[in-house]
Amino acid sequence: MNVLTLAPVEGPTAWVIVAIGLGLGLALCFAAAAAERRAWIAARAPRLPIRLLAVHDDAWLRGRATTASPLTCPWFGVECIAFAYRKERKTTRTVRDKDGRTRTEESWSVVASESETAPFTLVEADQRIVVQAPEGEIEAWESLGTEYEGASLRHEARILRVDAEVSVLGVKRDDGTFGPLREVPLLVTHAEHHEYTRGRERAGVWLRRGGLLLVLLGSGTGSGFLAGEPGREFALPVALGVGLGALVLAWTWATFNRLVRARNAVRAAWRQIDVDAAVRAQLVPNLVEVVKAYGAHERGLLERIAGLRSGSVAAESDAARTVRAVIALQERYPELAASGLHRDLHDRLVALEEKLATSRELYNRMTKAWNDLVQQMPSGIVARLAGHRPAEFFAADTVAPPRVDLSQA
Repeated sequence: MNVLTLAPVEGPTAWVIVAIGLGLGLALCFAAAAAERRAWIAARAPRLPIRLLAVHDDAWLRGRATTASPLTCPWFGVECIAFAYRKERKTTRTVRDKDGRTRTEESWSVVASESETAPFTLVEADQRIVVQAPEGEIEAWESLGTEYEGASLRHEARILRVDAEVSVLGVKRDDGTFGPLREVPLLVTHAEHHEYTRGRERAGVWLRRGGLLLVLLGSGTGSGFLAGEPGREFALPVALGVGLGALVLAWTWATFNRLVRARNAVRAAWRQIDVDAAVRAQLVPNLVEVVKAYGAHERGLLERIAGLRSGSVAAESDAARTVRAVIALQERYPELAASGLHRDLHDRLVALEEKLATSRELYNRMTKAWNDLVQQMPSGIVARLAGHRPAEFFAADTVAPPRVDLSQA
């Protein structure tokens, strides 16, 4: 057996290496799945103006964070919406190495910390909404740096500054505030919504790769020590064989689960399109009543609206053009703006069109990711064994729903 001389490692220690490698590797794979789930929730939410939000809408908002009652960050005295402050003390200790030599090490230890977050008002143009920031996650931090108090004490802090430009993911709740609800978190970040989504997707990819690498290293290193003569030799061929075998098993498990998540994402994205289109169709009877007064001049539009209501519209592109024509009526007939019913329907239609555009884009993104997994190698091997098949993209001239039955079984 080919061996490699390394520092002595006893049997129990080798098993610990195996357990740590497998445990950390699987933990990173689960973290990758969580990151992908967070990316899905973020991608599903449309970017909406505050005025178009309806109760229970999940959305991304963008605006200026302000408050009439700001917090004050300890030590730094800066007014803010949220802060995370800590005070550290320098400690010195003497350590002895294995050869009996001593050396001095310095480190900083936390002696006090404090954090607080206040609700704030998000302002967009002349619209505003209260964001329940204490119930969410703050990622829009700004560092205040480090200030030293003598040679042995220092202070550090991060803040969410008043009047900062932020993006907020959340849900408009029954009380009119913006916050977390069910699986949708409240998130405050400086990034635009599409930047945040791409970042979560990239994090999922790197976490999964890191997890598989730890499985390879942990199982391979531990088995190499176990197969070699105790305390003296490292069996390299055994380490490579066991490590690669464990990697293949972990990769197959992770890929199968990834396929399941991707398939469910495609189906959920299509269901969201279906729900949004159904809500849009439910508005049509009310729109007909509002537009009837202008029927003499808008007969063709009324006929198209009737087709939308009955489901006889030839394609989604025709339905979208019809709705845009209804939305544009307010420009041709300014007196419609005085109708509270029309304003409400107008705003709801605009919001629905934004949601539908986001849902269609999300469906096609999820379909591309699914098709890549199913058709590319080596993930295509697992997909074929599981009986999966590609999905159809959503096109503007779609008449029938794309096929979403993605398994042959």
